[in-house]
Amino acid sequence: MHHCSSLLQRTVDSVNLLQGLSNRDESARHEAAVTIQRIFDSWYFGFGSPAVAGFLETVANDTGGATLDTSMHGLITEQIPDLLRILHTAPSSDIRSAARDILRDLKMDHMKCMVGEPNEGDPFYTVCIIESYTVFVFLPSLQTYILFREYWFQWGRLNNYINVMGYHPEYLECYMKLKDHLFRGDLPLPYPDRYYIAIIAAAQQRCIYLVLFFVRQFISSGGPLSWLQGVQYGPPKWRQLCGLNRDLSDRPWKITADDIYNLTHGGDSNPLKEALSLSELMHVVAILSHVHALACFIFGCGIRPEIDNYDGLINLNVDNCNEAYIYNNQTSNGSSQNNLHSSENGGTCSCLVEPWDDHVSLTFLLFV
Repeated sequence: MHHCSSLLQRTVDSVNLLQGLSNRDESARHEAAVTIQRIFDSWYFGFGSPAVAGFLETVANDTGGATLDTSMHGLITEQIPDLLRILHTAPSSDIRSAARDILRDLKMDHMKCMVGEPNEGDPFYTVCIIESYTVFVFLPSLQTYILFREYWFQWGRLNNYINVMGYHPEYLECYMKLKDHLFRGDLPLPYPDRYYIAIIAAAQQRCIYLVLFFVRQFISSGGPLSWLQGVQYGPPKWRQLCGLNRDLSDRPWKITADDIYNLTHGGDSNPLKEALSLSELMHVVAILSHVHALACFIFGCGIRPEIDNYDGLINLNVDNCNEAYIYNNQTSNGSSQNNLHSSENGGTCSCLVEPWDDHVSLTFLLFV
């Protein structure tokens, strides 16, 4: 699908450009938003790096806001789905405001070329996006809201399945600690390799939702894009995991001591001679099992696709965005009140929808 190929064509810098908006320091987030805006303006006028203050304004006045160099407009376009995701899911008002201001600038007269028209083939072409994301109203407790903010600061996004887990904050807190330890903790596997193993685990379960998430994290961590071109392009060390990945997913009772021995010592069934240390294998099994189980949760709960998984969402109405997660801990009389206010258009972003179609999968990553 188009959103898969678009993601695979992005660079590390492109994927990480908006990460400054997930900084814990509000002043740092503001500085990041200003920098992002100047980068976009520079790209619009064909400059490869942010210009000095005042220069772009002079260029805009001299050209009437027009540009003759459109070579870098694609760099702006590929950021729009991410900005829309931030606009609709960020748990802090200053982050949403920053994303809204940037998107509004992109819709100004001199930037209209950045916002295309919807296509009939787009998933939400005839659907009101706001209404489709308002299937139910979820008013998290203060504990859940704090966890949402922490997850945002850790991962730079608030996944739809995390919203569903927010109904059970005690479980969500444990899950966040586990995920952070598996993928960011002081463990033997390099960071890109952790995400690559998560990708092949999600692909084994044919869960495109998780494949896209972990591909994004893989690119963000500096993983080689060549690994994603097919199983044969991946490192031999991880190619030998095909049997373990399949058995852990579908029939874990078939895994024997001989399988573990071959992976850790090499043997006739391991001609690649890429033996894993016991600590590496334990880390691999933990990631595979975690992602397999998470994929079942994704399918079982019918988690909807993320906003930034569809390029066709770039026409989402910026002015009528959903004001989710605006926590107000004081009522008018000063008493404490655990309440979340949403916009007049409805409640917070819904996360429930039908599961992905069976034909949607990154088959080139499947170990079959």
